Amino acid sequence: MDTTVTVLMPNYNNEAFLKEAIDSILNQTYKDIILLIIDDGSTDSSIDIINSYNDPRIKLVIKESNSGIVDALNIGIDLITTKYYVRMDGDDVSVPERIQLLYDFMEKNPEVGVCGSHFLLFGDINEVWRMELNRNKIKAKLIYSNGVAHGPSIYRTEVLKKNNIHYTNDHPYMEDYDLFFRMKGLTEFAHLDKVLYNYRILKHNSTVKNRHTILERKRKMYAKVISQLGIEPSEYNIDLHVQFFLGDVPLSYSIREYKDWVEEILQKNELNRFYPHKELKEFLDLAWGKFFFKVVPMSIFKNIDYFIVSKRVLYKQLLYLSKVKFNKLVGRRKSIAN
Repeated sequence: MDTTVTVLMPNYNNEAFLKEAIDSILNQTYKDIILLIIDDGSTDSSIDIINSYNDPRIKLVIKESNSGIVDALNIGIDLITTKYYVRMDGDDVSVPERIQLLYDFMEKNPEVGVCGSHFLLFGDINEVWRMELNRNKIKAKLIYSNGVAHGPSIYRTEVLKKNNIHYTNDHPYMEDYDLFFRMKGLTEFAHLDKVLYNYRILKHNSTVKNRHTILERKRKMYAKVISQLGIEPSEYNIDLHVQFFLGDVPLSYSIREYKDWVEEILQKNELNRFYPHKELKEFLDLAWGKFFFKVVPMSIFKNIDYFIVSKRVLYKQLLYLSKVKFNKLVGRRKSIAN
């Protein structure tokens, strides 16, 4: 039987965790695999660890110098000839039945080109991240974030090859968001309702180390998102997108301007249908409800503006607002008294 799955594992200086990662793949219940490891110029004992295995399923490519995960992944994609490609990082862990369950799902759902799963964050953090299961909602979320679980994902190789899809360096440390954004019109996305992947979070992770540049990187990605809709990616429009969707970014415009922005997104999408329209509207309605909590700490006039622009007042919102303002007033009086 021909091998059907290539597990692509980029590696750079993961000596502390590499054996655990490799073992989690070699010990999968699904055995018909190639473990393609692209070593990105490691300077630790990674190569010795990999060469200590006597398993013909391991294929090692050693790059002479470190040029980043995007380059490593693209080298791997060009080498893959199997029906499916599975993502894996050199410091993470796959649960034993991960590949079998992903393979079975893809075989039964030929319209799906990418499938992920829920995953466990472990290390400095310990929590389960549950992904959206509705296929159209996965795509709708791409309006502001990566709706697909990247590390836990499997790909139908044919979709990548036929459309010449590779990762790019255009959006550093957001190459997965950019990849799925470009793939959303080419295939269906899905998630299995199971935790199949353990994603290690430590201080050395690129996700953690580069958190300080995330706003700048998101702005660049949002310019692409906005442009595709047919909207000018001006600083003002990017500001609106960033401030509306990102919870920790201060607001600097009127409530009406944010509401107009949401409506413009919907109007443009109704024309070109880059996103499933019904699910995008549902998602934006939900986002507008969450936006209320960004407005609450602001002046009472901004709070009133939110209700006026929304054209409705929900009892639970009014109750929450009253509690916040009351607690703030009590705190101020205690401060004066002291």
